[in-house]
Amino acid sequence: PNEDRACIVCTMDIDKQGNITSKTFERGLMRSRMRLNYDQVQAAIEGDRKQLPRNGWGYIEKALEVYNARLKDKKRRGALEIDSAEQRMSIGKSRDLSLALEVGNEAHGIIEELMIAANIATAELLQEKTDKTIKRVHGTPKEEIYNEFREQLEEIGVRVPKTGDLKHRILSI
Repeated sequence: PNEDRACIVCTMDIDKQGNITSKTFERGLMRSRMRLNYDQVQAAIEGDRKQLPRNGWGYIEKALEVYNARLKDKKRRGALEIDSAEQRMSIGKSRDLSLALEVGNEAHGIIEELMIAANIATAELLQEKTDKTIKRVHGTPKEEIYNEFREQLEEIGVRVPKTGDLKHRILSI
């Protein structure tokens, strides 16, 4: 925190339904005012804000509002939701190694959804500006294979839309 860093800024307007309504990109100089980890942000979301710098909650609160709007868009699009856990490894002062299971929470979701939104905005901008982009296209899956896979996922608790409910979008990346 408190160091200037060169960056490319993606400024997006996102409506209450989670749609990206406008986007701009520009070179910038960023000065981070705080350095927080996922646990600190999640604690703040849950009401423990004592570790936050002055005015810190306002930034998290705005990001949480955007995250909740993006969740509405994600649900509307029928996006696959996967709850997963990652291993967190840390080395203590006495060089001892510890492993812990890090389960995703709202703090993780905020970063994930904002990164996805920035990726979508970037892809859309490239698509608007030029026809010479590398495209990754996922065609509609064969209904029989998709339904078989969907049933297998639902057996382990993963909900996936039926093929008739799929929303198909092609983006350049």
